[in-house]
Amino acid sequence: MPETGTGERYEYFLNIIRRLVSIHRMTERRWFITYDGKYDIDGLDEDCVVFMYGDERSLTPWRYEKAGLILKAYGMHPHAVERFRPDMPWLLDRIRVARNILQNRALIRRMGQARHQTLAARTLPFPLGYARQVDLPLKPLHERPHLLWFAGSLHNAQVTRFSFYARLANIPKLHARQEMVAALKGIQQDRPTWPISLRINQVYQVGTSAPGQDYSERIMDTKICVVPRGTTPETHRFFEAMRSGCIVIAQDLPDYWFYRSAPVIRIRSWKELEGEVQALLDAPARMESLHLASRRWWDEVAGPVAMTETIAALLKGETTVAEVAARR
Repeated sequence: MPETGTGERYEYFLNIIRRLVSIHRMTERRWFITYDGKYDIDGLDEDCVVFMYGDERSLTPWRYEKAGLILKAYGMHPHAVERFRPDMPWLLDRIRVARNILQNRALIRRMGQARHQTLAARTLPFPLGYARQVDLPLKPLHERPHLLWFAGSLHNAQVTRFSFYARLANIPKLHARQEMVAALKGIQQDRPTWPISLRINQVYQVGTSAPGQDYSERIMDTKICVVPRGTTPETHRFFEAMRSGCIVIAQDLPDYWFYRSAPVIRIRSWKELEGEVQALLDAPARMESLHLASRRWWDEVAGPVAMTETIAALLKGETTVAEVAARR
């Protein structure tokens, strides 16, 4: 596994592999965890399973076509998610996606359709999982002190004045999170009795280096978790919040099999946040139902236990990538 800025965050995938080995006795398989597909893996064959967790471009994982199964976060087909907005962040995000589509088409032409189809039949879009969470007992909703809590960054990384592309690539995330922060601060002013906590980190790496115990306890103490987009619409925070049984309010998400059944509240603009929160407070039974449904979704769809069973069924030939990808 090559060194990356997020190279320490393998625990979600390792927990799945441990269960596949200990419960399903898949001791003859070989398991690999890699970041974004830029590095070759020697000796791949049908007995190998590759987890890819960092390719935000959603490109075809051509280097790993000899593997028996590829479990790929962000999928392998670049596509736009957010609905039309007449603003620069939306346009820049579409340009990002268009650039990735062109790169992917070039890869497919180089491979040829037959090889690409064979590879696609072995490549499953996969959850990002958690990044810095420790395992804690599920806390009942009524015992959680924070109505809303957010700790995170506005920027991906420190960029110099000459880092033109990095600055442009950061704008969609920056815009979404600035809008969300403005909404939270507005709610704090309008609703001073609502327990809201907000902490903004300078850059993404500050959050990933923060102690996992503190982050895990705070998200477990939160009733409603806001999940703004990052560089792409997908973020670890979504899965961390669902694992913690939070009620999740998020922006548009990709049409991947594991998101389709997720019991989340989806909004187009963070200006809708206050109204959505008020509607939840007016319906405590709905809040309790969403709280329980979030953790149930994690346990039954995206968590290590559920993903172990899904992968085991694929490796045993009991289902196919196409069948799993079509789940709703």
